[in-house]
Amino acid sequence: MKTTQLQYREAPDRRGDAVLHEPDADASPVPVLLIHGGGWRAQDNSSVHGIAHELAENGYRSLTNNYRLITTDPWPACGDDCLEAARYLLEHHAPTGRIFVGGASAGGHLALMTGLRLPRGRVAGIVSLAGASRLDLPGHEDATLFTPAFHRQFFGTETIPDRAMLTAAEPFPYVDETAPPLLCIHSRNDQLVTPEHSLQIAAAWKAAGARAGVFLFDGEGTSHALWDTLEAQELHNRHLRPDALACMLRFLNAPEGVSLKTTTASNL
Repeated sequence: MKTTQLQYREAPDRRGDAVLHEPDADASPVPVLLIHGGGWRAQDNSSVHGIAHELAENGYRSLTNNYRLITTDPWPACGDDCLEAARYLLEHHAPTGRIFVGGASAGGHLALMTGLRLPRGRVAGIVSLAGASRLDLPGHEDATLFTPAFHRQFFGTETIPDRAMLTAAEPFPYVDETAPPLLCIHSRNDQLVTPEHSLQIAAAWKAAGARAGVFLFDGEGTSHALWDTLEAQELHNRHLRPDALACMLRFLNAPEGVSLKTTTASNL
């Protein structure tokens, strides 16, 4: 695999940087934008490099981008950055003029927002890995996400945002019958970003007449459980659990075949 460090946007720090991951053999003409998680306020693109390596081993070129965090730049900065990264990938490394957009946790939310806000026809599909779709669905009791304090930080406001403000930063208003195919992968036991996030956005896809599938699995523990070993491992060594990877690859190979009846990787 070949990796290339690049800058997709001008920035005074690394938040405009990205890494292009390319397979040794010929790559699929439809590359993947992979967006990291971290609750919109932590981590960087190294946390999805393991997934990028797995995609390269299976013939997919991918771009892993950094973006501005809400600790210094509130919404919509991170969403705007991911849109810019997607446009860079489309312009420079997408010979068919189409890309996939995927992300994990907060990156799943950003993947949804990016894939839906790009021009229709430019996105071959969206993959949300334990992605957040609502900004107010509660998780476990000690969670720091989706609380009033989080909402103030997310939007950079002193007052608690109202539902209209939350809705504008969620993917639901952008879903219609022309939405690109969607795959959501989620642990049934996830209490950090509960599976309701995936189930609700997939239901919105279905209601609009678009294609979406949800792969639910029984993950160990109450966090995302997406990885092939304990989540305490080094972020840059994270690899998807085999069934989740197989499900994602099958979707990338045939996104139009996704169905809401999908609940296991074997029958996608």
